[in-house]
Amino acid sequence: MIIENNFLTDDNRNPEQALFRGIADAVPGMLYIIDLRGMKMVYANLRVLDLFGQTLADLTAMGPTLFDRYVFPLDRPKFDAHIAELLSSAPGYVAELTFRLLNAKGEPTWLRTRRTIFQWDDEGKPTHVISISQDISAEIELLKTNERLARERQLLKEEKDLEVVRAVLSKQEEERNRISESLHNGLGQLLYGIKLSVSGLSPNPTNEFLHQKKYALQLLEEAISQTRQLSHQLIPIILNDFGLKAAIEDSYQKMKTGIRFSLQMTEGKQMAPQYIELAIFRIVQELILNVCKHSAAQTCHVKIDIEERQVQIVVADNGKGIPNHPTDGIGLRSVRDRVSLLKGEIDIQSQPGNTTIRINIPYRPEPK
Repeated sequence: MIIENNFLTDDNRNPEQALFRGIADAVPGMLYIIDLRGMKMVYANLRVLDLFGQTLADLTAMGPTLFDRYVFPLDRPKFDAHIAELLSSAPGYVAELTFRLLNAKGEPTWLRTRRTIFQWDDEGKPTHVISISQDISAEIELLKTNERLARERQLLKEEKDLEVVRAVLSKQEEERNRISESLHNGLGQLLYGIKLSVSGLSPNPTNEFLHQKKYALQLLEEAISQTRQLSHQLIPIILNDFGLKAAIEDSYQKMKTGIRFSLQMTEGKQMAPQYIELAIFRIVQELILNVCKHSAAQTCHVKIDIEERQVQIVVADNGKGIPNHPTDGIGLRSVRDRVSLLKGEIDIQSQPGNTTIRINIPYRPEPK
């Protein structure tokens, strides 16, 4: 192959050049030669000319402005870096690049290109590079389609998972409501009836009888109180009526503990879905109950941040700490199970005088 004056000579009598042109036009991709000294395209096969809708003479006359015009602007930096890599490469090195060129209609065309230096001047500086490119626009489009389908499948899976979470939490609340009604209408009424019955007894008022009666009434009063308290804990009516902050504070007040309690709560512009608020309430309720029952703490601080796509919960106390047992108690285990169901994360740092539980729960905002 002969290159004269930056052009491949158009001499049909030269069998070498005729063979090269025949091979170049027959290859399934685009083949072209760039003179690096002026960044001119000095040869292009038919597929290159069809892409640009130009003659070889037109492309050559453009010089380096050819690349300003046809290289997709966002891909120009990596195109220039690719050429710089070639200029400093060793003989035989093949550089690859995937980038976009603008076709004759100004539309981006994705190319996968392999380039190598094949000619040097007398001083050993590279002068010509040969490039072979494949149009991979269809491949890229297929890849984008597959990515879109994968995203849609993921969204569908997340939606199904969300429906499962909602169904589980809804079933739990239905069961709590059923138990609460049973306690209130069944056991609670029965205990109250027994109390009235015992209160009305009036045999010979011996000291022993009066003492036993008083003790029985105290036990019944405590049983009724605990039944009422458990019923209120099972049905967070105040959550729907007055909101999450009021429900948490009310839940703590009903525990009747001497621990100094504080609650800090921030909400973003978009409200969390109802099932998330209910989950927050149950988690915080259980953690506060654990502090009150087991920590021997003087203070308990709860911080809740409801952001656009996640909820962060921090519960801290200054009690004796959580024992380092291989298994959690029922309360903490139920918290872990609920957090896991919601695809969240829980981190527990505990030592005497400082126990901090951090929980992060992601969620998808419901459409307005």
